[in-house]
Amino acid sequence: MANGSAIPPQMIAAYEAAEYRIEADPPIVLRMGQMSEPLAGLMVDKNMKSAAFLTACNPHGQMLGAADNATRTAALGAELERFAPLVLPACGVDPAGRWPDEPGFLALGCPPAIIEALGRRHRQNALVLCGEDAVPRLVLLR
Repeated sequence: MANGSAIPPQMIAAYEAAEYRIEADPPIVLRMGQMSEPLAGLMVDKNMKSAAFLTACNPHGQMLGAADNATRTAALGAELERFAPLVLPACGVDPAGRWPDEPGFLALGCPPAIIEALGRRHRQNALVLCGEDAVPRLVLLR
């Protein structure tokens, strides 16, 4: 592929256009490349240097049923609880409504290498990483 990835360009564009909604108080919405003041505040408050949005739904972009995705989500949540000091429920949302919502998690304080390994283990195309600057960046996994 022209982008050097096995992921179709239209799928990458969908990930880049998505909103990543985090269940926090106040709620946090992450958008690719845009610094998030609420996330920055949460990271400072909890003394965390990184955050990542990750889902286990629809491996490699192949649509699964709700029950399969729920099972995959629960398994990912249990794994993240072992590695991340703080895990919050989250959801990837297509503002245009072309793609179904994907439940996932925001994991704070988990090393990026572990997050990427979990993403690959759960056969994800990509994930979202934020450093101390609280700017979401798309990380392609294949």
